[in-house]
Amino acid sequence: MIQVGQKYGYVDSSGHMVVAPAFLHANYFSEGLAPVNTGTGKAHRSVAEACEMGFIDTAGSFVITPRFLATGRFQDGLCLVETEKQISYINHSGDFIWQSKWVEVGTLDPLHLLPPENRPNS
Repeated sequence: MIQVGQKYGYVDSSGHMVVAPAFLHANYFSEGLAPVNTGTGKAHRSVAEACEMGFIDTAGSFVITPRFLATGRFQDGLCLVETEKQISYINHSGDFIWQSKWVEVGTLDPLHLLPPENRPNS
């Protein structure tokens, strides 16, 4: 990851630019996807307008459209995300796997949301 001015992008292990700096905020890749913020940094009129987080692949293409207020990183195929109304877990396609009525939650192991027979190494 690299920061140029106020924007973030990505370089490969040899230092070559692979995703040009275009994001207000970015995080490291996990499971082939990186959460990025497409916002401008300006104030929003509503919480819904602030939902600017999405996920790109290593080529910089959006795999999951920006629509989240906050995101975690993928682990074991799931990622914790927050919208203006709830927290949820999504899969690599951006499909909601589990949704809550809660607005905030602490650390949760996503594997505990799966039935035992569907958990890896079960």
